[in-house]
Amino acid sequence: MGNILGDDSLKLLRTKRNYKKFDEEYGTCKGVMFYPAATEELSDFGGFPLISDKILKAVCYVYNESKTSNFDDDTCNFLYFWLGNMLFSNLKDTKFVSEVIIRLYQRLNENPNQSVCDIPHISMQEKDFQRIKLIFDYSQDYYNYKLDLASYNPPCNGEYRKYLTTYVDNYKHLYKECIEQNQRHSYCTEFLKYYDVTKHGDLYSWKCNLTETLSKAQPSEREAENKERQAQLGLSSGRGGVEQPLQQTYETAQVYQGIPNPLSPYPKMPEEGIVSTTPDGTSPTIISKSVTGAVSVAGALVPSYLLYNVMSIMFNKHNALH
Repeated sequence: MGNILGDDSLKLLRTKRNYKKFDEEYGTCKGVMFYPAATEELSDFGGFPLISDKILKAVCYVYNESKTSNFDDDTCNFLYFWLGNMLFSNLKDTKFVSEVIIRLYQRLNENPNQSVCDIPHISMQEKDFQRIKLIFDYSQDYYNYKLDLASYNPPCNGEYRKYLTTYVDNYKHLYKECIEQNQRHSYCTEFLKYYDVTKHGDLYSWKCNLTETLSKAQPSEREAENKERQAQLGLSSGRGGVEQPLQQTYETAQVYQGIPNPLSPYPKMPEEGIVSTTPDGTSPTIISKSVTGAVSVAGALVPSYLLYNVMSIMFNKHNALH
């Protein structure tokens, strides 16, 4: 009897496997030189120390993993979006989210001989962050769905169908805004980086047949099946593997409260789909609106009080490359 797509399949999603390492505190800060100073820095922001230990273990995990030969560059991106979710959910004043992330990435890169992570985004509107995280997560999970749905309309349970339906519905919403209507939101820029017409047919029409009675595969069997399918497709999941941006013809979440259920569905995009990205927009920004001095870094407005941190990161990366 065939296998039903369900919880075991969802647990193998690339996003689930990577965020789980941060949620369940796989990292250890023992022997990490920046740990004491970073702990003291975090204490300056409201909302700590409730989550400071969890956050620092996540940063230490990435730092320690960066020393290994199989370090995946996308780990830095997973860290960024996980940190954003944690900080928006727990900081008393979310205008400091960007500053906290910049400081943590600065700690990751303070050794000029070991360049670890670039910051994916310096600043953005909070609602844009939610959408851009959603787009990033979708790009990471695409090949899991591609493998799961290799056969037409395969059987699935209710939880899997909920995930897949939301996945497809949100894609349609973003496609309408960013491609058909050519709207100029910053998240549309990210959408165009990750999606292209070769994936459109899948992302627009994927579905599964709700079936609750078939036998479910064991996790190990599902993982073995995924690896076999990846090998058949010539895919890999190592450093710079298949989960790189999917750009071809077109040129990359709702914040969870605390730690999410590991099988919670993708957040449903709001119906209005409009997010202000103008300087005078009503949406709260990651960077404080009270700051008047700002400079442009990589196309983003960055307050002058953060420029030193940003430039320090760039300087360290420059030294590491020369």
